[in-house]
Amino acid sequence: MRPNGVKVISTAEAVRNDYNLSPSRYVGVASEEVYQAIPDIVAELAEHQQKASKLGKDLARILKQMGVAG
Repeated sequence: MRPNGVKVISTAEAVRNDYNLSPSRYVGVASEEVYQAIPDIVAELAEHQQKASKLGKDLARILKQMGVAG
């Protein structure tokens, strides 16, 4: 399986295309774009910030227990 945006062509195919090796000639672009509503993005960001804050507090507690300044 090849990643998106990669294509191997034969010499014969290059000849048929007058040796034009422009990627746009051989590799298409993604047809579907995923959009997310701004309120959903803001809610997700708040959730990540809350988790990050909790992890930061947990890490500070662990470092304190270890005697490491934090």
